[in-house]
Amino acid sequence: MSPARGAPVPSGPHSLGGGGRSRSFRVPASIAVTRPDVRVAAVTVRWSDGTVLAGRTIREVERRVDVTQELVFLGWASTLVALAVACIVAVRLLPAPRNRS
Repeated sequence: MSPARGAPVPSGPHSLGGGGRSRSFRVPASIAVTRPDVRVAAVTVRWSDGTVLAGRTIREVERRVDVTQELVFLGWASTLVALAVACIVAVRLLPAPRNRS
């Protein structure tokens, strides 16, 4: 993924090229940002003389999360309304309690 026109190339933390035994380093989305309105998920992997950085925008993931949240809310609200209607119908259809006196 290339940065937007006129934007500087994103850089990760200084430890990306450092030693260590891990084979990859996950960069938090807030580090690899080309513009304030662009969020990128990136992973670096050691490769011969350095590291390779692969990144991708997370806009689609965020959109899917938003859609899922809307569907969950609509399901919750529908269940709440259905329960209220069922309670009202049950109260009207059940016979009145008898006095035992």
